[in-house]
Amino acid sequence: MRDGDSDGDSEPPLPRLSNPPAGHPLFTTQYDTLDELMEDLNDYAARAHFLVIKRNSSNRVEGFGYTRVELACQRGKVRASEAHSRSVSTSKRGKAVKKHGRKWKFELPNPPPCHNNHPTPTEGGEFFTKRPFLPEHKAFIASYLDRPAIQNRDIATELRERFPGLFFTSKQLRNTRYRIRKATRGGYSPFQVMMKMLDEQEISYQVLWDESPLESESITLRKPRGVFFTTKWCEEQWVRYPWVQIYDNTYRTNNKGLAFFQVVGRNHLGMSFSCGFGLIDNEKQEGFDWLMDTVNAVRERIGAQRPGVTVTDYDTAMRNAVAKVYPDAKPQICIFHLNKNVKLHIAKKWNKQAVHEVARALAEHEAIHNPNPEFIPPIGTPPSAQPHQDYEVEVDAEDPVLEGNERIANRVNLDQDQGQPLPTIQGVVEYSMAGFYKLWVHMVYAASVEDLNLAWEKIQAYFPQQTGILAYLEANWLPLREQWAHCYITKNLNFGNRTTSPVESINYYLKSFIVNGNTPVEQLLSQVLAMVRAMEQRFREALNEQKDRISREYLGVPWLGKAPFAVSRKALKLVVGQYRIMLGAIKTNSNPYPVDLEPCLHHFTARYGIPCSHELLRRHEAKKLQLEKEDFHPF
Repeated sequence: MRDGDSDGDSEPPLPRLSNPPAGHPLFTTQYDTLDELMEDLNDYAARAHFLVIKRNSSNRVEGFGYTRVELACQRGKVRASEAHSRSVSTSKRGKAVKKHGRKWKFELPNPPPCHNNHPTPTEGGEFFTKRPFLPEHKAFIASYLDRPAIQNRDIATELRERFPGLFFTSKQLRNTRYRIRKATRGGYSPFQVMMKMLDEQEISYQVLWDESPLESESITLRKPRGVFFTTKWCEEQWVRYPWVQIYDNTYRTNNKGLAFFQVVGRNHLGMSFSCGFGLIDNEKQEGFDWLMDTVNAVRERIGAQRPGVTVTDYDTAMRNAVAKVYPDAKPQICIFHLNKNVKLHIAKKWNKQAVHEVARALAEHEAIHNPNPEFIPPIGTPPSAQPHQDYEVEVDAEDPVLEGNERIANRVNLDQDQGQPLPTIQGVVEYSMAGFYKLWVHMVYAASVEDLNLAWEKIQAYFPQQTGILAYLEANWLPLREQWAHCYITKNLNFGNRTTSPVESINYYLKSFIVNGNTPVEQLLSQVLAMVRAMEQRFREALNEQKDRISREYLGVPWLGKAPFAVSRKALKLVVGQYRIMLGAIKTNSNPYPVDLEPCLHHFTARYGIPCSHELLRRHEAKKLQLEKEDFHPF
């Protein structure tokens, strides 16, 4: 009786740890294969609460293999060479003999073995009787090979529901899953299987080999150190949207510990797409140089333009490699990683003793110059600069929180499409890490170079005692201000991209299929290709949705002309926002006192390739305000 046909409850129970009785079908049946004999034998053993395993094979016959296999109880004697403790189990041995026209038959020695020194089984203490997986069980497990995100415990639950009465351990399932995966490779290594998959799907790739001669031998060992590949759809999107490229690395994607490298672009719908993927065994300069040289070679092969803007994190080796390949591109540093790094160093280098000194100085100042104890002048401000009642300072020597001003940066991120900077610094900044970070945020999102310099001067004036933080900022980030400050990067044609979040979102999507980071490289490739197919499908759905659902607010508007039928909704939303700004500068019956527009810095058009409010006003005054497709960047 096989598992899956019955759970064994319909047959009468057997005496525990009992041998098959004389006349049992096991002794009379002749089996075509040893697996069939073992299955029937283990069916009997499971009902008797023990398990039969193979011990030794002998009597090898050419052309047939071994014809005699020794079987034993799972609780058989411990071999002296493998253990040093006293054996507490009995020897229960039989044998399977291949004879009678090469059929398998089960035999027991005379006298038959017994289980005299087994502990008496109890309801709660009997040992677990696991069973070998049958072909149908293995086929069910194999159906999950292409879904590494499904964990073994989930497969075990499904397996027990599908095959009631099946006994197995989690280790047995894990090992079986590994053996099935290994068998599918056909003797190839995981990296060889990966290259074979790329060849079969006609995907172009480049491999970095480490050719090292073996010691004391004239043999060269070729070991892969890195690979870069891209798909046809990725290449098509790369050619179509080449102006902005974002680069980033991530770990915990494969069991070889290789860093996963991505090149990501943005399309006119604001959706991210992957241009190419790489695996590299290091994050040193040589590793990034090879990756970027390969990226540039692929770009030349497919005929894509050089990117005008490149966005990276604060990794120096990566930025150097990108600058070497694309020296004319405008480099940008991800402001999310920038702020995160600065926040970390503020917490590490914060001088708490200085906080106590400032608090003591404020108390002395209050006692001498301030008759009203409810008001305290700001730190770094002369007492006579402004009336005391205009200021309020909070001094907290134990404040470790830097999240208080994150909402400011979040608001700026929400307003980034219109390029709205932070408002001018008002009031007094508290002498705390949160106050320091608030001034830093004003530096990052300053609307002009003058505002940026003013914010830096205020940081130095308000926090002169925090010399460690000031020295860190001055040495590491101020020389690179043109790569992260809002007043500089708004002059780049980056279409609103200021972070590496598009790459991070794709990495997060990919890791949702990998779970624990122990995925073999060939499975990583399968998941990457599945992700690209899903990415392509989402892009087509979004494109069809935009064609079918053109927003009514943009149709029939004279000054937009036929633009709603030729450009994306994102571009229309941006230009409508500039049009509304322009309306505030036009004299009408409802607006008899219009406010002039602020001087044009040409940031909006430089950033998005779309007419700004000043250009719209100029055309309106010339009575030529009707946009065409050519007024928008081909992005």
